[in-house]
Amino acid sequence: MKKQAQAAVNDALASPELKKRISFVALGLLIFSAGGHVPLPGINNDALQNLFSSGGVLGLLDLFSGGSLKRFSIFALGIMPYINASIMMQVMTFCFPALEEIQKERGMEGRILIGKWTKYLTIFIAFIQSYSFLALFKAQKILVRESPLDLFVIMITLVAGTSFLMWLGDEMTERGIGNGVSLLIFAGIVMSLPTALAQQFKIAQQNVAQVGPFVLFGIFVLLMIGVIVYMQLAERRIPIRYSTRTVGQRVIGGQVSYLPVRVDIAGVIPIIFAISALLIPQTIANFLPQDHPFAISIGQFLSNWGYYATLAILTFFFTFLYSSISFKPEDIAKNLKKAGGFIPGIRPGKQTQEYIQQIQEKITFLGGVWLALIAVLPILIANAAGVSSFAIGGTGLLIVVGVSLDTMRQLEAHVVSRQYKGFMKTR
Repeated sequence: MKKQAQAAVNDALASPELKKRISFVALGLLIFSAGGHVPLPGINNDALQNLFSSGGVLGLLDLFSGGSLKRFSIFALGIMPYINASIMMQVMTFCFPALEEIQKERGMEGRILIGKWTKYLTIFIAFIQSYSFLALFKAQKILVRESPLDLFVIMITLVAGTSFLMWLGDEMTERGIGNGVSLLIFAGIVMSLPTALAQQFKIAQQNVAQVGPFVLFGIFVLLMIGVIVYMQLAERRIPIRYSTRTVGQRVIGGQVSYLPVRVDIAGVIPIIFAISALLIPQTIANFLPQDHPFAISIGQFLSNWGYYATLAILTFFFTFLYSSISFKPEDIAKNLKKAGGFIPGIRPGKQTQEYIQQIQEKITFLGGVWLALIAVLPILIANAAGVSSFAIGGTGLLIVVGVSLDTMRQLEAHVVSRQYKGFMKTR
């Protein structure tokens, strides 16, 4: 099996087109990594490091940016404004029938139009976030230069950095392997691991008692990766049969298929949406004086267990919301009826829709509980074990594993399309 997989990989890499695509992805990730180390001027680095030492929402945002936010580089905002804009457009498409009609009825033209609006919304969100961070840094005495011109230049640079990453992600999707935006987030998380690992080793050298908890937490992370892979691939298969019909002397139809309903149908999107929702009060507090009661209460909230409880509840809620957007039993029932398909023992039409919806609700409940746990459990365990500096969190693990599996699937699709034997194990 290993020899077959190795031979498949060698055959894949021998393809000139695949080499070109993989090289383009590597170049894009190299640019992302290099840009993350180009700092913006006028920042007190010691005060900035103290601000991020508390973790919380800022720590998660820094994780997604690959440490660029903590270094306050030209890519400090990362690709998160684009992710937030994409999620907001999906929710608005679900809420406003006019947008849904544009997306469905106009085909490619409608999707291009929705994509343009998403990019405009990304720039708007990036401006708000950049101004919010500058207000926070000004209140925390992190900014060395506070003139209007200096602040304007920093804001423009931050928005330009996000715009460039948005373009780079689209180019990597078009010319590379996998989803470019997801790969940038993946790279940001992976790039932050060596620094966190070195910091934890330094702590272990100073305090030998930290070695045991660090090793145990490492074992826990490995187990979590295995569970995440299992949950990413887990699905409920609903059997589908197609009626037979005779056309001339040929019998068409009669085949048996299945409708897969994934347990983790929403992926990491509910967690990202929950983090974005928790960032809203932080953004508002940034515009207020540091001694304002609202700013003080928000700071206390984000530093205690209430933050993690709220993150879990919001993740559970957004799992149901995104599931209802991406998985529509009514449309599935209509398409099955048009294609002559039916679920054995279930009448086509309304009963099929209700049956699929019942299964979806049960699966979504399980997926919501799973995502809520994965969002907070690793961080809480890391804090309890005293290895919080190495806690990448369940969100980071979920993104790393999910992007890895998706990229492997797309890479195998390129291999199979060139008549090579796939190298991912099939069930």
